Amino acid sequence: MNGLDVELRIEERTEKATIMQRYWQSAMPTAESPMADQFYFWSRQHELDCMLFAIDKTARKRLALNGRMDVDHMVRYASKVANNFDCKKGESR
Repeated sequence: MNGLDVELRIEERTEKATIMQRYWQSAMPTAESPMADQFYFWSRQHELDCMLFAIDKTARKRLALNGRMDVDHMVRYASKVANNFDCKKGESR
């Protein structure tokens, strides 16, 4: 892997992280948002569609709990959903 490949990979991950962060804010406008580093971590670990699904599930869970999820709980829940989401099939395992 050369320097250009690394730069392109970093740029792609940064773009994915930005999309996730914007989606989080639109799905849960009154919720606290995780640090930018969390979105970047997710961009390295998961496909974008998996994380958008996880964020959506987190928003629905937060709504079901009448907003009683702190940011740590939301991050852990979103991570759990993404880890259990089969991207190839588009369904939870």
